[in-house]
Amino acid sequence: MKVLRYGEWYQKAAEQGHADAQYKLGVSYYNGEGVSRNPAMANVLNNLAAAQWHEQAHQNRDAIANELSREQLTEAQRMASEWRVRTPLPPLQDISTWP
Repeated sequence: MKVLRYGEWYQKAAEQGHADAQYKLGVSYYNGEGVSRNPAMANVLNNLAAAQWHEQAHQNRDAIANELSREQLTEAQRMASEWRVRTPLPPLQDISTWP
């Protein structure tokens, strides 16, 4: 599947700390493009990109936060703050269960 294939490349780049890849992968998770829709994971990735001054990710992160429960938002923020470059993200097929 073409969407999953580009998602795999975005994931590899996101794991290396590439802000635009983190943002685009977050958009995929938010829209359910190639993966199960997961606004919490979209928030995590947009949070990572926003920390690198990615303006659109900053806007998306704040908008998505309004859709999450307090528990989801707290967990997404924790995950983003603990994530380190080169730390693997969950496999694309498992994303619907994380966080």
